[in-house]
Amino acid sequence: SDESVAKAYGRILAPLRETSGIQHAAATTHLPLVGDNADATTIAEGRTYAPGSEPSPMIRLVSDEYFEAMGMTMVSGRSLQGSDVATGSPRVVVINEQLGTTLWPGENPVGRRLSTWSGRDHPEWREVVGVVRNAHSVGQRFPAPMELFIPYTQAPLGAWNAFQRSMALVVRSGENWPESYVPAIRQAVRDTDPSVPLFNVRTMEGVVVGVTANRRFYMRLVLMLGATGLFLAM
Repeated sequence: SDESVAKAYGRILAPLRETSGIQHAAATTHLPLVGDNADATTIAEGRTYAPGSEPSPMIRLVSDEYFEAMGMTMVSGRSLQGSDVATGSPRVVVINEQLGTTLWPGENPVGRRLSTWSGRDHPEWREVVGVVRNAHSVGQRFPAPMELFIPYTQAPLGAWNAFQRSMALVVRSGENWPESYVPAIRQAVRDTDPSVPLFNVRTMEGVVVGVTANRRFYMRLVLMLGATGLFLAM
C-alpha cells in the first residue's frame, strides 16, 4: 500500500541520519540527470485555463532534507521539514522558480495553492511553502524545466504505482570519500526489507561525468582534427 511504501523509506532514512559523518540523508523518485521523468497537469487556485493550456511540471516525490542533501538553494519560503512528512500533516508542496513564474507571473507563490495529478475536475489543493532555485535537471543543453516537489508521505493517488514504488537515496557526507558510507546505506535497506535491491550506487560527480562523456569526447575529437589540420597547413 502507499502507506507501507512511505513508512519503509522512512525506516531506511532514520538510521542513516544518525550515522556519524552523514550530514543529510533523503530520498526522491527522480534524481537530476538520471532516469525518466513524470509530469502532471497542474493548476493554480483561482486561475482559469483554456482546455489543454495547463502547465505540466515534472513531479518529484521527495523526503525532508532532500534540498539540503542535493545542495539546492531556496529562493523564498522554506524547505520541506520533518513535520511535513508526519502523518496527518497539511498538504504542502515546494516548486521551482520556473513553475512559480508560470503559475503566478510577477507574484510571490509562497502561501498560494495549487492542485496537481488529480485533474481540474477533482482538485487536491496543496499550499506552496517554498520556491527552490532552478536546476538543469534534464541536462545543461536544455532549459531548466518546471518542477514540483511533493512530500513522499503525501503522494497523490496512483503516484507510487507510476513511480514503481522506487526511490533514489541521497546522502551528503562531510568527507572526501562518500563511498565509505555505502555499507551503512546497504545495511539500512537490508534491515528494512532484505528483498529490496540497492543498485546503481554512485556519486553525483560520477553522474555528471557519465552524462557529459559524449560531449567531452566530441570536443576532444574536434580539437584533435583542428590540430591536425593546423599541422598539415604548416
